[in-house]
Amino acid sequence: MEAEKKLAQLSTIDGFVGAALFTPEGEMLLKYEMQESHLEIVGVLANSVLMNAQKASLEMGYGRGQFVHVQADNALILIRCLNEGKSPLRSEPGKSHIHLVLVVDDHSSLGMAKMEINKVIDTLAADFRLPEAETNPSVPEKTKKAVAQSVAKPAARPATKPVAKPAVKPAAKPVAKPAAKPAQPQAKKKQVKRPVRKDLQGVVNTLSSDEIDDILDSMLD
Repeated sequence: MEAEKKLAQLSTIDGFVGAALFTPEGEMLLKYEMQESHLEIVGVLANSVLMNAQKASLEMGYGRGQFVHVQADNALILIRCLNEGKSPLRSEPGKSHIHLVLVVDDHSSLGMAKMEINKVIDTLAADFRLPEAETNPSVPEKTKKAVAQSVAKPAARPATKPVAKPAVKPAAKPVAKPAAKPAQPQAKKKQVKRPVRKDLQGVVNTLSSDEIDDILDSMLD
């Protein structure tokens, strides 16, 4: 987890015992320690000390306290608050509000401990900033359920675009054929009767039918 790596950076301080991250209500979010040190109990008590100090500083009129340092015989306990909102006692929607507790057993490391605790808590703010819909008490319950349902439902597939069909070409207009001319009746050929020569006509009239047949047969041969 990326947040654990960030918190582990405090272990480079001489005399490091352990570090833990808490909500303003005292719920532990994350811890890192070198050995068993009852860090949960120490952290809860230290978190309460910070909350009481913040209330006291507000009553004094000096604003909200952000840092408390407890110097005990066998250890240094440092408690740092990071609150991006305006309310000193609760988290606000879309804002990070966390408390970092650091325990060091080397009193000479006080300066380094103060510097490192400020650096690390700034990097942890983004990891514990909840979405507005989950933290905002003014959001109606129906809206919260709607947000949860929208997350649970699978995303709808985008509608496929209809394939455009090629445009149908308009039917070609039939080409008008020219009107057929009415057939003209053929003129009957007039049979021209050739005039028969009178001299031949007279000869033919004198011949008998048998003689005419003989003449025709001889012509065909």
